[in-house]
Amino acid sequence: MLKTLLTTQEAVIRSELGVKFPQCELSEILQTEEWEFRNCLGWDLLGKMLAAQADYCNAAEWSPGTFSHGEVVKNRGTYWISKRGGNVTEPLAENQYWCLAPKFDPNCNCDSTDDDGCGALYNDLWCRYLARYLSLKVAKLTLPRIAINATGNGVVRSSASGMIPADHREIAFLVQGIETQAIQVFDNMMAWIKRQDNEVCLGAFDERCKPIKCEDKLPMGCEAQKPYTVGVSVY
Repeated sequence: MLKTLLTTQEAVIRSELGVKFPQCELSEILQTEEWEFRNCLGWDLLGKMLAAQADYCNAAEWSPGTFSHGEVVKNRGTYWISKRGGNVTEPLAENQYWCLAPKFDPNCNCDSTDDDGCGALYNDLWCRYLARYLSLKVAKLTLPRIAINATGNGVVRSSASGMIPADHREIAFLVQGIETQAIQVFDNMMAWIKRQDNEVCLGAFDERCKPIKCEDKLPMGCEAQKPYTVGVSVY
């Protein structure tokens, strides 16, 4: 399986589709993620963030038991760190017993000379903006596809017992609302990135928030980015 930054569980939670939304229904995260980095954030940043992800491959799946301080477990697709010894609770939310394990290794330097390295900065970027932004983009693609389906008997709308199926106007309104949120998050994210003034970890961007020297970042050159508007992905 090809590696992505965003997981299916993160996508449903951070897009506010709801924890009960079937993760298998999500549109492909890999393609969405690559499109956004290719057109908006740059291949270099994607590569560095993928390399900086923390390695929790030795973490065991949570099961009832007693956990020590600092022990890492995986529960429902998310990694958690025990905040105290003698912990017997299940990690479902951040509280006095558990905290979310960092997405990126805080000690990963990623070719940076900064003492904190890029990993700590990537955790901040991810939690503040990027996870939410990517999740909204996945949700935008997913909702119309699951609401309206093409079958051998034509195009049909989904229905549920006791509910009136949404029509195309309602679906369009919902999708537009998601896109509006995505634009807001994207603009805030780019303003935050520029304030960090850290080209080694985050890259350099022009006044339109496009990666500088895009011909070095994109296999197809700068023409691959047209058309372009800040924060609005052209799908």
